[in-house]
Amino acid sequence: MEYLDIYDANFNHIGTEERGKAHEQGLWHQAFHCWVIRPNGKMLIQMRGANVTNYPSLLDVSAAGHMQAGEKLEDCVREIKEELGLDTDYSALTYLGYYRQATDKTIHDRPFKNREFTHVFFMRDDTPLAEYHLQEEEVDGIYEINIADALAFFSDETQTITIEGYKRTNNGLTPETMSVKHDNFTPRSKWLWLKIFIMAERYMNGEKYLAV
Repeated sequence: MEYLDIYDANFNHIGTEERGKAHEQGLWHQAFHCWVIRPNGKMLIQMRGANVTNYPSLLDVSAAGHMQAGEKLEDCVREIKEELGLDTDYSALTYLGYYRQATDKTIHDRPFKNREFTHVFFMRDDTPLAEYHLQEEEVDGIYEINIADALAFFSDETQTITIEGYKRTNNGLTPETMSVKHDNFTPRSKWLWLKIFIMAERYMNGEKYLAV
């Protein structure tokens, strides 16, 4: 059973709770998001697994997960290893701060009230995508999305965008190119997606003032 540290709305720690109950009751907890920046001016996005509870088969942040009870931010690099198979050190990450995320919906006839303080990081990586090792239960594919094209896409200047990468099959990672629309991405705020890519462009240009 997975336990999370629980906070009030002002980010004051008030206890721990089992993950499922935290989502049923709408209790504030922490999450970790790492966006992998490629050296070719592209960002890595993952396709969520077809059998995950939330947003199956949709495109999402490179690697992400809940912070478990007692974990510190530097412990969360485990998510990058678990989901993508990349060994990295916390010192290789660039912190952009955190944002609040609140979502209410119903999953399998049960309430799902997500209240997260989501910590956001960038990380550079030039490992060939074919050498990534995807977490079988969580990730069905990894793709590169051009940062400049993504800025136009999430600004609604274009309605489709082409991504290239690999999908996990029974024969391993298979190359795939797709033209995708907005509903192929997890339903985070369009403005949040746009802000992430604005910051990614600044990051690629060597600018040091970054925030979400």
